Amino acid sequence: MRIAVTQFSPKLGEIEANIAQTDTLLANADIKNVDLLVLPELAFSGYAFSSFELIKPHLEPTAAGRSTTWARETASRLRCNVTVGYPEISTDLCQPTQVNSSTYAAYNAQVTVSPEGKVLSHYRKKHLYYVDEAWAREGSSSEWLSADLIFPRRKKTGNDNSNYEARIPESSHRSMEQGPLPRENKLSIGQSAETLRASFGICMDLNPYRFVAPRLAYEFATAAVANLSSLIILTMAWTTWSPSDLPPATDAVSPHLETLNYWVNRLLPVVRADKTSIIVVANRTGEDPGLPPNLNWNMPACDRVCYVGTSSIMRLGHGKIEIIGVLAARESGVLICDTTDEALYSGSILQTSDDD
Repeated sequence: MRIAVTQFSPKLGEIEANIAQTDTLLANADIKNVDLLVLPELAFSGYAFSSFELIKPHLEPTAAGRSTTWARETASRLRCNVTVGYPEISTDLCQPTQVNSSTYAAYNAQVTVSPEGKVLSHYRKKHLYYVDEAWAREGSSSEWLSADLIFPRRKKTGNDNSNYEARIPESSHRSMEQGPLPRENKLSIGQSAETLRASFGICMDLNPYRFVAPRLAYEFATAAVANLSSLIILTMAWTTWSPSDLPPATDAVSPHLETLNYWVNRLLPVVRADKTSIIVVANRTGEDPGLPPNLNWNMPACDRVCYVGTSSIMRLGHGKIEIIGVLAARESGVLICDTTDEALYSGSILQTSDDD
């Protein structure tokens, strides 16, 4: 399977400019024969909104707004599945809270669509960061979303995408917040396919809930293993509170290794599992304006929000860690890997204690 990840620096609230930036990156990349394209969390709206009022003009109806429209158009053009993060406004009403005065149910959401424009998965972030809490509600499902996705078997050197039709098989969802999704299972005549169970998460989902849940519970990774997932898709807007930790601005090749190591550590149940899983991490880069302090999280004010990039594609399992591809911390570009490619970096767990 050939996977592409876009990493770029969206400007807060500049939807069309951010879409144009993404289109340019894709136009300049060798994007042929890609089976899956993944974009970051809140890819086109930007991330660091400090209130519901600020993000309200950019909220999109469930799987029907600008981000989903772009995903459908791009999936059709590239003949691949596309996953993108977006800010969702639902028709559900809810009670205001101390940190969120809105009576509308807004979510930090993620949608995956097929080349035919079908919604294959729709996920709402469960573990909110304090920035999310200013405007979003927690995903209400008690279970983590997983689904069986179908991809055609292709040779790495193949050039024909014309027969690609991906559908989600019947009864493949473990959790669906948006009701029934398409349940066709169709491929062109004579075309073989592989089915991968996929798990979906958004950034903070990888961490313990509100950083107060037991660190070694590994909620997201444990669920992915329990759901027998072979593909894990993570859309990110992962930050650092220490901009000096990033490589120098003149360094266009170095990833943020501390973050990459942390992601792998938070996926240790997947590393230890008796199967191999493909991990797709789509993070953003660049900066956003600062944020006010948050007393509930004991977070001080910051004058800027810095993102760590380092989008990556990995193979994890059987105690092995293989980084197939990774972008630099400050890089805007498209990472394209075949899941059978030789690893750039590899290692193994020498012992299986529960220490990060």
